[in-house]
Amino acid sequence: MIDYQERVPSPAHMIEGGTYVGGWFESFDGAINPADASPRAGRLSSWLHVTFDTPTHFVGAHVADMGVAGHTAVLVVEKGKKKAHDRSKKSMLWMKKMRIDGEYSRFDDLRSGSFIAMTPSGGVELDVCTSGLSLKAQAEPAFSSPFVQTTVAPGGKGSLQWWGNLKLVSGVATLDGQRIELPPGALGAYDRTIGHRPSLQNWNWLSTSGEARCLESGDAVPFSMQMSKDGPRANPPVEARKTTLWVGDTMRKLPPITFSYERLDTENNTTPWSITSDSGEDSGLDMTFTPRFKRRELGAIPLVYQADFNQYYGVINGQFWTPQGRYQVEDVFALTEDSYLRF
Repeated sequence: MIDYQERVPSPAHMIEGGTYVGGWFESFDGAINPADASPRAGRLSSWLHVTFDTPTHFVGAHVADMGVAGHTAVLVVEKGKKKAHDRSKKSMLWMKKMRIDGEYSRFDDLRSGSFIAMTPSGGVELDVCTSGLSLKAQAEPAFSSPFVQTTVAPGGKGSLQWWGNLKLVSGVATLDGQRIELPPGALGAYDRTIGHRPSLQNWNWLSTSGEARCLESGDAVPFSMQMSKDGPRANPPVEARKTTLWVGDTMRKLPPITFSYERLDTENNTTPWSITSDSGEDSGLDMTFTPRFKRRELGAIPLVYQADFNQYYGVINGQFWTPQGRYQVEDVFALTEDSYLRF
Protein backbone atom coordinates (compact mmCIF):
# COMPACT_ATOMS: atom_id res chain seq x y z
CA MET A 1 0.00 0.00 0.00
CA ILE A 2 1.36 3.43 -0.96
CA ASP A 3 2.05 5.82 1.92
CA TYR A 4 0.87 9.22 0.71
CA GLN A 5 1.41 10.78 4.14
CA GLU A 6 5.21 10.46 4.38
CA ARG A 7 7.23 12.89 2.26
CA VAL A 8 10.12 11.10 0.55
CA PRO A 9 12.90 11.85 -1.98
CA SER A 10 12.19 11.81 -5.71
CA PRO A 11 12.19 8.48 -7.56
CA ALA A 12 14.42 7.99 -10.58
CA HIS A 13 11.46 7.75 -12.99
CA MET A 14 7.79 8.67 -13.06
CA ILE A 15 6.99 5.17 -14.38
CA GLU A 16 8.91 1.98 -13.72
CA GLY A 17 8.00 -1.41 -15.19
CA GLY A 18 4.87 0.10 -16.74
CA THR A 19 3.59 1.29 -13.34
CA TYR A 20 3.53 4.78 -11.85
CA VAL A 21 5.83 5.23 -8.83
CA GLY A 22 3.42 6.53 -6.19
CA GLY A 23 4.26 8.84 -3.31
CA TRP A 24 4.46 12.33 -1.87
CA PHE A 25 7.84 13.74 -2.85
CA GLU A 26 10.15 16.47 -1.58
CA SER A 27 10.53 17.39 -5.27
CA PHE A 28 10.46 15.51 -8.54
CA ASP A 29 13.88 15.25 -10.13
CA GLY A 30 13.41 11.97 -12.01
CA ALA A 31 12.69 11.25 -15.64
CA ILE A 32 9.20 12.07 -16.90
CA ASN A 33 8.66 9.01 -19.09
CA PRO A 34 4.99 8.59 -20.08
CA ALA A 35 5.96 6.45 -23.08
CA ASP A 36 6.85 3.66 -20.64
CA ALA A 37 3.31 3.39 -19.28
CA SER A 38 1.43 0.11 -19.47
CA PRO A 39 -0.56 -0.48 -22.70
CA ARG A 40 -3.63 -0.62 -20.43
CA ALA A 41 -3.04 2.92 -19.16
CA GLY A 42 -5.00 4.51 -21.99
CA ARG A 43 -4.94 8.16 -22.97
CA LEU A 44 -2.24 10.56 -21.74
CA SER A 45 -3.46 13.96 -20.56
CA SER A 46 -1.62 16.99 -19.22
CA TRP A 47 -2.29 20.59 -18.33
CA LEU A 48 -1.05 23.73 -16.61
CA HIS A 49 -3.75 25.69 -14.79
CA VAL A 50 -3.20 29.06 -13.05
CA THR A 51 -5.47 31.30 -10.93
CA PHE A 52 -5.07 34.63 -9.11
CA ASP A 53 -7.28 36.19 -6.45
CA THR A 54 -7.61 39.99 -6.17
CA PRO A 55 -10.04 42.06 -4.07
CA THR A 56 -12.32 42.69 -7.07
CA HIS A 57 -11.64 39.79 -9.46
CA PHE A 58 -10.71 36.13 -9.47
CA VAL A 59 -8.99 35.18 -12.73
CA GLY A 60 -7.55 32.04 -14.23
CA ALA A 61 -6.37 30.33 -17.39
CA HIS A 62 -5.26 26.92 -18.56
CA VAL A 63 -3.84 25.11 -21.55
CA ALA A 64 -4.59 21.39 -21.58
CA ASP A 65 -3.83 18.48 -23.88
CA MET A 66 -6.33 15.71 -23.19
CA GLY A 67 -5.03 13.27 -25.79
CA VAL A 68 -7.70 13.37 -28.48
CA ALA A 69 -8.58 16.98 -27.68
CA GLY A 70 -7.00 20.27 -26.73
CA HIS A 71 -8.57 22.84 -24.41
CA THR A 72 -7.56 26.45 -23.81
CA ALA A 73 -9.62 28.57 -21.41
CA VAL A 74 -9.74 31.90 -19.58
CA LEU A 75 -11.85 32.68 -16.51
CA VAL A 76 -12.70 36.17 -15.22
CA VAL A 77 -14.90 36.38 -12.12
CA GLU A 78 -16.40 39.77 -11.24
CA LYS A 79 -16.86 39.46 -7.50
CA GLY A 80 -19.00 42.57 -7.07
CA LYS A 81 -21.41 41.55 -9.85
CA LYS A 82 -21.30 37.86 -8.89
CA LYS A 83 -20.62 36.94 -12.50
CA ALA A 84 -18.23 34.31 -13.82
CA HIS A 85 -17.11 34.60 -17.43
CA ASP A 86 -15.49 31.41 -18.73
CA ARG A 87 -14.68 30.92 -22.39
CA SER A 88 -12.64 28.27 -24.10
CA LYS A 89 -11.39 26.91 -27.39
CA LYS A 90 -11.63 23.17 -27.98
CA SER A 91 -9.91 21.30 -30.78
CA MET A 92 -10.24 17.62 -31.66
CA LEU A 93 -8.02 15.02 -33.29
CA TRP A 94 -6.07 16.43 -36.29
CA MET A 95 -7.39 19.94 -35.54
CA LYS A 96 -5.52 19.97 -32.23
CA LYS A 97 -2.39 22.15 -32.35
CA MET A 98 -0.76 21.75 -28.95
CA ARG A 99 2.99 21.85 -28.29
CA ILE A 100 4.36 20.72 -24.91
CA ASP A 101 8.02 20.54 -23.95
CA GLY A 102 9.66 17.36 -22.71
CA GLU A 103 9.48 18.45 -19.06
CA TYR A 104 5.79 19.31 -19.33
CA SER A 105 6.65 22.79 -18.05
CA ARG A 106 5.53 24.84 -21.06
CA PHE A 107 2.17 24.44 -22.82
CA ASP A 108 1.50 26.19 -26.14
CA ASP A 109 -1.77 26.30 -28.07
CA LEU A 110 -0.58 27.17 -31.57
CA ARG A 111 -4.11 27.82 -32.84
CA SER A 112 -4.68 30.77 -30.49
CA GLY A 113 -1.05 31.78 -29.87
CA SER A 114 -1.56 31.12 -26.15
CA PHE A 115 0.97 29.73 -23.71
CA ILE A 116 1.57 29.03 -20.02
CA ALA A 117 5.06 28.20 -18.79
CA MET A 118 6.87 27.54 -15.54
CA THR A 119 9.91 29.77 -15.01
CA PRO A 120 13.31 28.54 -13.75
CA SER A 121 12.59 30.10 -10.34
CA GLY A 122 9.31 28.20 -9.93
CA GLY A 123 7.00 31.02 -10.97
CA VAL A 124 4.88 31.25 -14.12
CA GLU A 125 4.50 33.31 -17.27
CA LEU A 126 1.32 33.19 -19.32
CA ASP A 127 -0.47 34.85 -22.19
CA VAL A 128 -3.78 33.15 -22.93
CA CYS A 129 -6.57 34.50 -25.13
CA THR A 130 -9.90 33.01 -26.17
CA SER A 131 -13.21 34.45 -27.39
CA GLY A 132 -12.88 37.96 -25.98
CA LEU A 133 -11.23 36.95 -22.70
CA SER A 134 -7.50 37.13 -22.09
CA LEU A 135 -5.06 36.88 -19.22
CA LYS A 136 -1.43 37.91 -19.35
CA ALA A 137 0.73 37.68 -16.23
CA GLN A 138 4.08 37.07 -14.62
CA ALA A 139 4.30 35.61 -11.12
CA GLU A 140 6.95 34.43 -8.67
CA PRO A 141 6.65 31.55 -6.21
CA ALA A 142 4.97 32.23 -2.87
CA PHE A 143 4.98 30.37 0.46
CA SER A 144 7.20 27.29 0.56
CA SER A 145 7.93 24.60 -1.99
CA PRO A 146 5.08 23.10 -4.07
CA PHE A 147 3.17 19.95 -3.25
CA VAL A 148 4.45 17.17 -5.53
CA GLN A 149 2.79 13.75 -5.68
CA THR A 150 2.33 10.81 -7.97
CA THR A 151 -1.05 9.18 -7.40
CA VAL A 152 -1.52 5.61 -8.62
CA ALA A 153 -4.80 4.18 -9.93
CA PRO A 154 -5.56 0.60 -11.06
CA GLY A 155 -4.96 -0.53 -14.63
CA GLY A 156 -1.52 1.01 -15.03
CA LYS A 157 -2.96 4.50 -14.58
CA GLY A 158 -1.64 7.36 -12.49
CA SER A 159 -0.71 11.04 -12.51
CA LEU A 160 2.19 13.23 -11.44
CA GLN A 161 1.00 16.53 -10.03
CA TRP A 162 2.50 19.78 -8.79
CA TRP A 163 0.37 22.21 -6.75
CA GLY A 164 2.09 25.49 -6.01
CA ASN A 165 1.46 29.01 -4.80
CA LEU A 166 2.17 32.25 -6.63
CA LYS A 167 2.56 35.96 -6.02
CA LEU A 168 1.68 38.22 -8.93
CA VAL A 169 4.48 40.43 -10.28
CA SER A 170 2.41 41.97 -13.07
CA GLY A 171 -0.80 41.07 -14.83
CA VAL A 172 -3.75 42.26 -16.84
CA ALA A 173 -7.01 40.58 -17.76
CA THR A 174 -9.26 41.67 -20.61
CA LEU A 175 -13.02 41.12 -20.63
CA ASP A 176 -14.63 42.02 -23.97
CA GLY A 177 -12.27 44.96 -24.43
CA GLN A 178 -12.34 46.07 -20.80
CA ARG A 179 -8.82 46.13 -19.40
CA ILE A 180 -8.52 44.93 -15.79
CA GLU A 181 -5.21 45.74 -14.12
CA LEU A 182 -4.30 43.09 -11.56
CA PRO A 183 -2.51 44.36 -8.43
CA PRO A 184 1.07 43.16 -7.85
CA GLY A 185 1.30 40.93 -4.80
CA ALA A 186 -2.03 39.21 -5.42
CA LEU A 187 -1.84 35.57 -4.40
CA GLY A 188 -2.41 32.74 -6.85
CA ALA A 189 -2.03 29.03 -7.40
CA TYR A 190 -1.13 26.57 -10.13
CA ASP A 191 -1.91 22.95 -10.96
CA ARG A 192 0.57 21.21 -13.27
CA THR A 193 -0.42 17.63 -14.05
CA ILE A 194 0.62 14.84 -16.38
CA GLY A 195 -0.73 11.30 -16.43
CA HIS A 196 -3.06 8.53 -17.54
CA ARG A 197 -6.19 9.20 -15.54
CA PRO A 198 -9.17 6.92 -14.84
CA SER A 199 -11.94 7.16 -17.42
CA LEU A 200 -14.59 7.77 -14.73
CA GLN A 201 -13.76 10.65 -12.40
CA ASN A 202 -15.69 12.42 -9.67
CA TRP A 203 -14.08 14.83 -7.26
CA ASN A 204 -14.40 17.67 -4.76
CA TRP A 205 -11.72 20.32 -4.66
CA LEU A 206 -10.92 23.38 -2.54
CA SER A 207 -8.50 26.22 -3.26
CA THR A 208 -8.07 29.28 -1.05
CA SER A 209 -5.36 31.62 0.19
CA GLY A 210 -5.22 34.70 2.36
CA GLU A 211 -4.57 35.58 5.97
CA ALA A 212 -5.45 33.65 9.13
CA ARG A 213 -5.15 34.81 12.74
CA CYS A 214 -3.15 32.74 15.20
CA LEU A 215 -5.37 32.40 18.27
CA GLU A 216 -2.43 32.04 20.66
CA SER A 217 -0.41 35.08 19.53
CA GLY A 218 -3.02 37.17 17.73
CA ASP A 219 -0.66 37.52 14.74
CA ALA A 220 -1.91 37.46 11.15
CA VAL A 221 -0.16 34.84 9.03
CA PRO A 222 -0.44 34.04 5.31
CA PHE A 223 -1.90 30.65 4.45
CA SER A 224 -2.99 28.61 1.47
CA MET A 225 -4.95 25.39 0.99
CA GLN A 226 -5.36 23.12 -2.02
CA MET A 227 -7.31 19.96 -1.28
CA SER A 228 -8.97 17.27 -3.37
CA LYS A 229 -10.94 14.13 -2.59
CA ASP A 230 -12.50 11.54 -4.88
CA GLY A 231 -16.28 11.36 -4.77
CA PRO A 232 -18.54 8.30 -4.68
CA ARG A 233 -18.98 8.20 -8.48
CA ALA A 234 -15.24 7.90 -9.12
CA ASN A 235 -14.33 4.42 -10.36
CA PRO A 236 -12.41 3.45 -8.39
CA PRO A 237 -12.08 6.18 -5.74
CA VAL A 238 -8.49 6.57 -4.58
CA GLU A 239 -7.62 7.84 -1.11
CA ALA A 240 -4.64 9.94 -2.16
CA ARG A 241 -4.49 12.23 0.91
CA LYS A 242 -4.41 15.43 -1.17
CA THR A 243 -4.98 17.72 1.82
CA THR A 244 -2.24 20.30 1.48
CA LEU A 245 -1.86 23.29 3.82
CA TRP A 246 0.75 26.03 3.68
CA VAL A 247 1.22 28.33 6.69
CA GLY A 248 3.92 30.84 5.82
CA ASP A 249 6.99 28.83 4.86
CA THR A 250 5.71 25.52 6.25
CA MET A 251 3.86 22.96 4.12
CA ARG A 252 2.10 19.94 5.59
CA LYS A 253 -0.70 17.53 4.89
CA LEU A 254 -3.77 17.46 7.08
CA PRO A 255 -5.54 14.19 7.96
CA PRO A 256 -8.21 12.90 5.53
CA ILE A 257 -11.12 15.30 5.12
CA THR A 258 -14.83 15.14 4.32
CA PHE A 259 -16.78 17.54 2.08
CA SER A 260 -20.40 17.55 3.22
CA TYR A 261 -23.27 19.50 1.58
CA GLU A 262 -26.64 19.00 -0.09
CA ARG A 263 -27.69 19.81 -3.62
CA LEU A 264 -30.76 22.03 -3.71
CA ASP A 265 -31.94 21.77 -7.31
CA THR A 266 -31.20 20.41 -10.76
CA GLU A 267 -28.73 23.25 -11.36
CA ASN A 268 -26.57 21.83 -8.56
CA ASN A 269 -26.86 24.83 -6.27
CA THR A 270 -25.90 23.68 -2.78
CA THR A 271 -26.19 24.38 0.90
CA PRO A 272 -23.05 25.64 2.69
CA TRP A 273 -20.27 23.08 2.65
CA SER A 274 -18.87 21.59 5.84
CA ILE A 275 -15.19 20.71 5.33
CA THR A 276 -13.82 18.80 8.29
CA SER A 277 -11.04 16.45 9.28
CA ASP A 278 -11.96 12.81 9.65
CA SER A 279 -9.76 12.13 12.70
CA GLY A 280 -8.59 13.90 15.83
CA GLU A 281 -4.89 14.23 15.10
CA ASP A 282 -2.58 17.10 16.05
CA SER A 283 -3.49 18.87 12.81
CA GLY A 284 -6.82 19.32 11.06
CA LEU A 285 -9.57 21.72 10.07
CA ASP A 286 -13.19 22.52 10.78
CA MET A 287 -14.44 25.03 8.23
CA THR A 288 -17.56 26.15 6.39
CA PHE A 289 -17.58 27.25 2.79
CA THR A 290 -20.58 29.41 1.83
CA PRO A 291 -21.24 29.57 -1.94
CA ARG A 292 -22.27 33.00 -3.21
CA PHE A 293 -22.49 32.15 -6.90
CA LYS A 294 -21.37 29.43 -9.28
CA ARG A 295 -20.82 28.36 -12.85
CA ARG A 296 -21.63 25.05 -14.48
CA GLU A 297 -20.14 23.55 -17.62
CA LEU A 298 -21.98 20.66 -19.23
CA GLY A 299 -20.53 18.91 -22.22
CA ALA A 300 -20.80 15.67 -24.13
CA ILE A 301 -19.64 14.11 -27.36
CA PRO A 302 -21.19 10.67 -27.94
CA LEU A 303 -18.69 7.85 -27.36
CA VAL A 304 -15.97 10.42 -26.51
CA TYR A 305 -16.75 12.16 -23.20
CA GLN A 306 -19.39 13.43 -20.80
CA ALA A 307 -18.72 16.21 -18.30
CA ASP A 308 -20.64 18.00 -15.56
CA PHE A 309 -18.25 20.55 -14.10
CA ASN A 310 -19.49 22.72 -11.22
CA GLN A 311 -17.40 25.50 -9.73
CA TYR A 312 -18.56 27.47 -6.66
CA TYR A 313 -17.30 30.89 -5.56
CA GLY A 314 -17.75 32.14 -2.02
CA VAL A 315 -16.12 32.59 1.37
CA ILE A 316 -14.66 30.20 3.89
CA ASN A 317 -14.75 30.54 7.68
CA GLY A 318 -13.56 28.40 10.55
CA GLN A 319 -10.35 27.07 12.04
CA PHE A 320 -7.39 24.91 11.14
CA TRP A 321 -4.69 23.73 13.48
CA THR A 322 -1.17 22.33 13.40
CA PRO A 323 1.34 21.47 16.13
CA GLN A 324 2.44 25.12 15.88
CA GLY A 325 -0.97 26.54 16.83
CA ARG A 326 -4.65 27.08 16.04
CA TYR A 327 -5.71 29.59 13.39
CA GLN A 328 -8.95 31.45 12.68
CA VAL A 329 -10.08 32.16 9.11
CA GLU A 330 -12.76 34.79 8.52
CA ASP A 331 -14.47 35.48 5.19
CA VAL A 332 -11.58 34.52 2.93
CA PHE A 333 -12.51 34.05 -0.74
CA ALA A 334 -12.46 30.40 -1.80
CA LEU A 335 -13.20 28.22 -4.79
CA THR A 336 -14.66 24.71 -4.65
CA GLU A 337 -15.62 22.11 -7.24
CA ASP A 338 -18.09 19.25 -7.53
CA SER A 339 -17.36 17.63 -10.85
CA TYR A 340 -17.86 14.48 -12.90
CA LEU A 341 -16.01 13.36 -16.02
CA ARG A 342 -16.36 10.22 -18.11
CA PHE A 343 -14.36 9.56 -21.26
